[in-house]
Amino acid sequence: MDFILYFAIVNIFCVNNSMEQVYYQPNLEGICGIYQIKSIDHYIYIGSSKNIQKRLKTHFYELNNNKHINKYLQNKFNKHKMEWSCSLLEEVLEEKLIEREQYYLDMHKENNFLLNLNPIASLPPSAKGIKRSQEYKNKLSNSLKGKKKSKEHCKKMSESMKERYKNGTMTSPLKGIGLSTESLAKKRETIKALKEEGKYKWSLTEEQRNNISKSKKKYYSENPDKKPTPPSRKGCKVSEETKAKISASWIKRRENKLKIIREGN
Repeated sequence: MDFILYFAIVNIFCVNNSMEQVYYQPNLEGICGIYQIKSIDHYIYIGSSKNIQKRLKTHFYELNNNKHINKYLQNKFNKHKMEWSCSLLEEVLEEKLIEREQYYLDMHKENNFLLNLNPIASLPPSAKGIKRSQEYKNKLSNSLKGKKKSKEHCKKMSESMKERYKNGTMTSPLKGIGLSTESLAKKRETIKALKEEGKYKWSLTEEQRNNISKSKKKYYSENPDKKPTPPSRKGCKVSEETKAKISASWIKRRENKLKIIREGN
């Protein structure tokens, strides 16, 4: 069954179910702006594109073939293949697309008839703002477990992260956050218990330690100005208890070395 789509009430084009023929008004070609797709029962979808005519053609091709990524829009289309109006809400410059799309999304934020999956305007294929179920998260996590990334992929990720840190667009989520005394005590107790049970797996191997050491030496040799200077302990008063602990530690280390020498002989 054929149906009619209206552009801003005046401009009309027709689409048949097989999408064999699409008749667009020529003045819509190349228009950059914000558009709205609206069903006859007032459900709406808001989007932006630098070529609205081309984008709408893609929307309705996918809808007709039951392939649209937006399940709400697809379900509504499948149930009611009737008149749909497509309006040009605003013609804007390309660099203002996301900003203006967000304006219209915010305008309809409390509208239960809004079909957009994403309440935050962003360039596709971003999933920012979409809430995922725990089942979806578990499936995604399980599908990625055990998959090794190629060296080329890791290199690209590393370069991208370095660039983002350099530009200040990304910072460490733990930067400047110190653990409380209570949290540190709990952490130590947990690690101690795991070590006693033989389940502590976070200690570094000798090879890993050597690699880290080599990496640091290379970095500081190339960037001597960034090498941290250890704080001087000159003039620091040490309690008798601390002195005794230091002394006992050195005696124990010396005994261990002598023991290794004797066993070697």
